[in-house]
Amino acid sequence: MTDTLQADLLSAIDAAASLDALEAVRVGALGKSGSVTALLKTLGGMSPDERQVQGPLLNGLREAVAAALAARKTLLETTEKLDAANRELRRLMYEAYITRTSELARQYGHGQPEWDNTENMLSQLRLRDEEARMLGFANYAALSLAPKMARDVPEVDQFLSNIAKRAKPFAEKAWVTISVELGSTLLMAP
Repeated sequence: MTDTLQADLLSAIDAAASLDALEAVRVGALGKSGSVTALLKTLGGMSPDERQVQGPLLNGLREAVAAALAARKTLLETTEKLDAANRELRRLMYEAYITRTSELARQYGHGQPEWDNTENMLSQLRLRDEEARMLGFANYAALSLAPKMARDVPEVDQFLSNIAKRAKPFAEKAWVTISVELGSTLLMAP
């Protein structure tokens, strides 16, 4: 349950396009009546054994949400301060944001190895795989799907393939429009 809530909250944080929107997400999660706060309040009614198991999970959830909120707030505050007309600076900010957890971070971090999160990501993937196998699932994708509507990974693949098939004509039309506006003929991958 906390995995689903965490994923939903992190998506909402990432989607917040303004400081006001981000504050609304923060209040909804960590405010007095927030979803994470409500879960933390349940710890008092748990047995010591339950609390020992649930406490670290719920505190970890709170910390992850707080960290994501802080990072998004910094990004939004920074972009508000930037000159919107400075295209190069906007591009740099965008690239830094989208590569924050990828192997490309080193490239955009001016060669600084501490910007490369590859090992952290691989460690997370190994731990998720271990968790899934310990709980009797074939992989983390199957574990993630367990509380959700999809029954298995192939069903998700089929769903995404259907979306891609239906969306492609619209994407191709948009691509042509963008190419015309830019005055170039950009090639789109098949």
